[in-house]
Amino acid sequence: MAYDYDVDILAGLWTGTEDAKEPYVSFIADNPDLTNEDSENRILSTIELLRSHMELLQNREEAKLLHESISKLFRHTAGGSNPWSEAAAVTGATGNVITPNFPAGASVDITLDGATTAATSASGGDIDTVVAELNVTLDAGAVPATPEITDVVAATDVGGSLSGKYFNLAAGVDSTLYHVWMNTAGIGESISLDFTGVTGATLPTGVVPAAWFDVTVPGGVTYRFWFGDFSTTPPAVTTEILKPIPFGGAETDQQISDLAIIQILAADAELAGATNGGGTTPAITCTMASVGNVTDPVDGAVSTGAIIGTTTQGVSASVDPAPGGTTGLPVPYAVNDTDAAIGGAIATAVGGNADFSASGTTTVTITTAATGVTTDASDGDTGFGISVTQQGSAGSAGGIDIQAYKTADMQLGFRAQADFLTFAISNGAGGIIGPAGIIPGTYLSTPARVADQGRNLSLNHFAGTRRNPNLT
Repeated sequence: MAYDYDVDILAGLWTGTEDAKEPYVSFIADNPDLTNEDSENRILSTIELLRSHMELLQNREEAKLLHESISKLFRHTAGGSNPWSEAAAVTGATGNVITPNFPAGASVDITLDGATTAATSASGGDIDTVVAELNVTLDAGAVPATPEITDVVAATDVGGSLSGKYFNLAAGVDSTLYHVWMNTAGIGESISLDFTGVTGATLPTGVVPAAWFDVTVPGGVTYRFWFGDFSTTPPAVTTEILKPIPFGGAETDQQISDLAIIQILAADAELAGATNGGGTTPAITCTMASVGNVTDPVDGAVSTGAIIGTTTQGVSASVDPAPGGTTGLPVPYAVNDTDAAIGGAIATAVGGNADFSASGTTTVTITTAATGVTTDASDGDTGFGISVTQQGSAGSAGGIDIQAYKTADMQLGFRAQADFLTFAISNGAGGIIGPAGIIPGTYLSTPARVADQGRNLSLNHFAGTRRNPNLT
């Protein structure tokens, strides 16, 4: 009695009882690697379907129809040829025009595995030129590995405004994550005390509060310099250190300046650079010995009448901001450098690192030494314009396994370079199919073509053959 294959075979897909029946026993013994795999189930299900039909045959005519339909379904099996043979492995499409001539820009679209490549011959002309140029296009599907390229647009430093600021930068494939930080050695504060017009006669004398001014040095010590004629009252202090400047009351402004600089030079080593032009000008200038911003000098509540102020604000030396988890890459620069100078310093510092190359001034182009996917550069707090102009990529082998070639009969053809590929051809924007005489459409691999032909032949044979009216 025949199996109900919908229930016993397809739905059940092996309960285990079928293994003991022929032809399964022999098949399993001969193909141990397929046992209990989907491929085994499918193969044995097919065998069972055929056997089920065979058990339903009622006469020789029905047996003949089944045999012929199956033979046509597997036509190459019936015919003795092999659709998987070496000779059948290459799928090809050949034009029917001998020695065709093509227009410049001739192109054809080839679709393989759902992706379409436009093969183009820029020159056109004879078949040899066209074949060579088409294959360049077909092979150009390879995507080369690329480094990450970043543009950094620098800004001008204003009084140390960039000190300690940073931006983030990653080496190729993130082998090292850096923070590129702006590193200045800093500058000392410069002050000016202009005593022009300040004379002994203009300063308070007698038993009155003395005139004074304050100068603060790095470290936070403030010196309160006061003019005393041995009768004036010293100014009050809290944390300030009093430094008297003795005078008699008849001095010129130059002499007042000379008296003041003596006390200034003696007060602190930070003021050792003070000068008033060697006694030729009543204006004292001084740059602090140490870098850093300090409290500006001021005239006192009892004014000296001098013009006192800061000509250059001090800037402390930079400190690595160390944002965490990244390697610091310092960029040495000078306070008040221009954007071009800042950019040049970045290019030198970053380009001097083995992980990068860099060039430029105001706009610096930084390229990773290694190719591959890399974390994009980003700003920390510099305010620089930062943009990735090329993403790093590992690339891909690319290209498609289709080749243009010239046949022995001087015709244009396309053939697969890997076995059993199915591909489609359609006319490109430049129209290569017409001049070549290639028929557009899908070119099946030999097994696919044979399967389609066998199915169609079998169905046509079954549907078109006269059968016994008693056939069930």
